[in-house]
Amino acid sequence: MNSRSSGQNESEKTVGESHLGRSVIDWRVVLITVTIIIAILAAYVRLDTILVEQAKKELGRELHAVLTTTDKAVQHWFGSMADEVNSWAHLPDTIASCRVLSKDELSTKALADSPHQASLRLNFAPYLELSGLQGFVVFSSDLKIIASTHDAELGQAPANDKTLEFLTRLRDDDKAPTISLPQPGIGLSFATMMSAARVRDETGALRAIVCFRINPDADFTEIFHRGRMGES
Repeated sequence: MNSRSSGQNESEKTVGESHLGRSVIDWRVVLITVTIIIAILAAYVRLDTILVEQAKKELGRELHAVLTTTDKAVQHWFGSMADEVNSWAHLPDTIASCRVLSKDELSTKALADSPHQASLRLNFAPYLELSGLQGFVVFSSDLKIIASTHDAELGQAPANDKTLEFLTRLRDDDKAPTISLPQPGIGLSFATMMSAARVRDETGALRAIVCFRINPDADFTEIFHRGRMGES
């Protein structure tokens, strides 16, 4: 009787130890598994952080390249526009026409009917069309419009205060900017910029200011496109 009871106790003890052993092993497996999962997650987070930082750096480099190229393109464009209008302002025909048209006694009708008005329009037309410009306007030294692509502008003052400020500075200061910010034009429903140059006669006296109208939408869209494409 005692022998049977003792055997049963030993058996139960063995089973208990077996369950305990398996339990310890199961917890070890769970712990190892959790540790591995945490390590994988940590590695993933770290890798994701590295990739994000690399992407930021790459984006920064690309953005810097685009801005640098676009800046060069803008500077080149401004320089080209200034050179072009300046070369037209120095032509003998332009100087002669502006000298006549800037006379105070000319009425609006006389300005429109003058052969010098027709001469300026004829001379400028091919360049304006080829360059995609919106037209031209010429101001006298007292900032009255004496020549233009449109008759309706003749005899008029600058369209707005910003244009007046731009022309006044250009007239009075040799170091003033020669390209204006976008402004609405007289009778125009779209924005326009002006690339301007002084017209001086043989004595150096200021006779007029020649302005070519620029379409900022078309020109700056092309500049930004070139910047993205990596051109200058």
